[in-house]
Amino acid sequence: MSHFEFKPRLSPAGYAREVLHELRVTSFPVNVKELIRERGISYRESDFRGVQAFDGCLIRREGKALIIVNSSIPYAERRNFTAAHELGHYEIKGHDQQEYRCSGRDIEAFKAQKIQEYEANQFAAELLMPESLIRNRLGRSPFNLDTIKELSYDFGTSLTSAALRAVELSPDRCAVVVSGDGRILWSKKSESFRYELRSGLLSDDTYAADFFKGLCVPEGPQRLGPRGWLSGRGIPDDLDLIEHSVCFSNLGLVLTLLYFPDTEEEEEEETWDY
Repeated sequence: MSHFEFKPRLSPAGYAREVLHELRVTSFPVNVKELIRERGISYRESDFRGVQAFDGCLIRREGKALIIVNSSIPYAERRNFTAAHELGHYEIKGHDQQEYRCSGRDIEAFKAQKIQEYEANQFAAELLMPESLIRNRLGRSPFNLDTIKELSYDFGTSLTSAALRAVELSPDRCAVVVSGDGRILWSKKSESFRYELRSGLLSDDTYAADFFKGLCVPEGPQRLGPRGWLSGRGIPDDLDLIEHSVCFSNLGLVLTLLYFPDTEEEEEEETWDY
């Protein structure tokens, strides 16, 4: 009788949980460089500015592996996510290429089109921000900028990554939008956020649009009507939405959090057929 034990392929998040379990990681933020080295992989950072650039790279040669992260990435949190992404390529079953050269677009979890790059992003998100911990936090804290900032700090990720992870796992009806050059670049909504989000040019009925007109954007959350951000049928004209836009002037981007004012209003909205 064969003693071969079939091990089914895990989800990308499952492989991340396996790494955290095997290396007995219990405190956060995760030291990704240390995890990489504990897995027997060499790690280094090099400046690839001006070269046919990539943000991260995994190289396998003769039974050895090396992860390289572009040191010119300006934010430590983004370099950390990049390193976790490359570790994902190493850990996930079926990611068998001898070399992965990953661009910034590949490592942006909201844009990756290639299935293996998307899976590596899922791995990185779970490694840095485990679902069980994030769900527990969001069960106790409302979706707002203060909560997102706390997640970003406690788990060592960018504000955008924390907002994206929160939207994926929050029980609240919420969404995150990133805009650039007066246009919506990408958006993500929670499972319970039933309305459609607009795409394309930013509406003048949003505070985010003011940034690209050279106007001041309010620092706190603002109540506004739904038409600036929502599209499609079944949107009550008297529906209130909260917009909290954060401007990144050095990047020319705006991160917008969208959510409803309170739980009571959310429950009333569920009577609408849309």
